[in-house]
Amino acid sequence: MSINVEDYFARATFDKMKAFADKQETPFVVIDTAMISQAYDDLRAGFEFAKVYYAVKANPAVEIIDLLKDKGSSFDIASIYELDKVMDRGVSADRISYGNTIKKSKDIRYFYEKGVRLFSTDSEADLRNIAKARRARKCMCVSSPKARPRLTGRCRANSAARPTWPWTC
Repeated sequence: MSINVEDYFARATFDKMKAFADKQETPFVVIDTAMISQAYDDLRAGFEFAKVYYAVKANPAVEIIDLLKDKGSSFDIASIYELDKVMDRGVSADRISYGNTIKKSKDIRYFYEKGVRLFSTDSEADLRNIAKARRARKCMCVSSPKARPRLTGRCRANSAARPTWPWTC
């Protein structure tokens, strides 16, 4: 099966990347920030009502963080390292969600001390840690509908206020 480069890149973009790649040792990665910028714009255009959270663990390069920060993106953070890196780039805490699937109590406190108030979770045990620390202003519960019976009633919002899953409590 052959790959048609034009299905993925403009020929000029591919030629530029190829010329650069020919001079590098392998492995290495080339990231086209113009493509990231366009993809972000497309996502925002398709979901004007939504806040976009970039998962920093996907690629923590400062060039990407700066680009998305300047476009107004929010950030999903999975570690203290990522939090410090993003905040060092000038991203404010109100644009950050702590989304690691297993949060240590000390890390929850650290995020809270830095001003982060949005925590996301997909497990009851994690929700208990967040509640124990009494640190979250908002906690987004994200899971499958099968988990709903275990979490129903754990959030302060009444069921009429959260008719669809996931909900924010």
